Amino acid sequence: MMTGLLALLLVISTSGAAHAAGAAAGHDGKPTYEDFVRSVAGAWPYTASAARRARILGGYERVAPRMSKGEIAAAIGEPDYSQLTGPKTEPRPRGSMWVYFLGKRSELVNMRDPVVEIFFDDGDRATRIVPRNVDGLREKGSPL
Repeated sequence: MMTGLLALLLVISTSGAAHAAGAAAGHDGKPTYEDFVRSVAGAWPYTASAARRARILGGYERVAPRMSKGEIAAAIGEPDYSQLTGPKTEPRPRGSMWVYFLGKRSELVNMRDPVVEIFFDDGDRATRIVPRNVDGLREKGSPL
């Protein structure tokens, strides 16, 4: 009986660790930043295709705070990458963000790149939609 209990505890503890590890990478099944960089395959600068750019810009007016990730994806397409957000010192993230690049100079961070960032709460609802360096688009929502 004791051996069976120990085996059960081992299964529970290792499955929990595997779940936690899976949640940290590819938490919502979308590409990570590393996946995006690999997809560009060193062909910098990156420019979104005309069709992708048109979908993001054309659907932007339909996106709004409180929309689900599915509703956002239906309006402007899948993100270039997704990541968890919030302080790294907390036991769990506060939410996530999706990033849509219209252009990117290199794999390094550049605040002048044209991009749309969508922030989600821990219930996967949009809280803030932030276009940077994209003419004609305005920010929607608030930081908290």
